[in-house]
Amino acid sequence: KNSPQYISQCNQIDFQNNQLKNNEYQKYLNDKQEYDETIYPKYKSELDNWTAEHEKRVSKQESVVNELSDMLSIHYRKSGIIPLQYREQDTLQYLYDMMSTSDYDIKEAINMFDKKTQRQIDIAKIQSQEESNNLLYEQNTLAMEQNSLLNEQNRIADQARREAKLQAFVGAVQTHNTNKALNKMTKD
Repeated sequence: KNSPQYISQCNQIDFQNNQLKNNEYQKYLNDKQEYDETIYPKYKSELDNWTAEHEKRVSKQESVVNELSDMLSIHYRKSGIIPLQYREQDTLQYLYDMMSTSDYDIKEAINMFDKKTQRQIDIAKIQSQEESNNLLYEQNTLAMEQNSLLNEQNRIADQARREAKLQAFVGAVQTHNTNKALNKMTKD
């Protein structure tokens, strides 16, 4: 470890490591400078251009949507064909499908939609009523079980009272007979 040859080799290796480290650090500084001065400004510029273009397109599409919505509202008011409550997307699709696949006019298609909607409401009510009936049935079953258990409890309590009365009677008779026998013995 202390030999001049070993120390010389260690110094040479340290020098090579320091040189390699300095070269890598210089490369890092050059790359960072290129990023800071070239790559990031180009990216930022392209992002700003894209964002501005994107906002223009979004704004243009929003104005088209608003214009079309206004036109649709004006058309609905002027034509009076579709009542207000039937102007949702799903409802209009149903009405369109009904009229395009049959000989129905708008009034008949609306009546069919109303019947379909009423059927759905009725089915929901029936399902709700069935659930309610099932709950009532379960409650009644539990109440009947509770009544049965109460009747059994009352029967056991009645039997216990009868047995207690019988024991009390037997005890009284035994006490009477014992007293009678003792009285007889004391007299003799």
